[in-house]
Amino acid sequence: MVTFFAAAKKVTAAPHRGSANRPTRNRDPATKKPKPSKAEPMKVQQIKQSIAIEGLENWGTAGLPGPQEIKISGVQKVIPGSEAIDTGVFECTPGTYRRSIKQAEVMHFLAGNGRFTPDGEDTIHFTGGDTLFFAANTEGTWEVDETMRKVYVIF
Repeated sequence: MVTFFAAAKKVTAAPHRGSANRPTRNRDPATKKPKPSKAEPMKVQQIKQSIAIEGLENWGTAGLPGPQEIKISGVQKVIPGSEAIDTGVFECTPGTYRRSIKQAEVMHFLAGNGRFTPDGEDTIHFTGGDTLFFAANTEGTWEVDETMRKVYVIF
C-alpha cells in the first residue's frame, strides 16, 4: 500500500537554493503592478519570416475583366489601441487590377515584381526589397508580373 507523508512534512527551501522556494511577502499592496489579463493582446506582435509564411487567408479575387483571375490572400494584424489601422501581409498572383483605397498606405515588397501607374502620373516599377508610400486618395493600375508579397500599413 502506497502512503503519502509529504502532507505532514514541513517543506522548506532546498539548502542550495537559498530562499528561492519561499513565498515572497507583498510589503505594500498599493505598489503592486497588476498582472495583464490573458484576454489582452500582446503589445508587440511578430510575424517571423514574412517572406516565407504559409497558410495565408484566402481573401478572394481581384482584377480587371480578362482571362487572368488574380488570387489575393494575406494575414491581417490588429494593433491594440489602433484598430482603425489596417496592417499585415498581402499577396497576389500575377495580373492587372485597380487600386481604389482612399487612405494613405506604406508598403514594403518582400517578393515579386511589376508596375503601378497612378492616374495621370508616370509608371513606378517595383521588385522585392522596394518600399512605396501612397498618399491618401491615390488611385491607379497595378500590373503584377510575378506573384507579389508585401507588408502593408493602411492608415
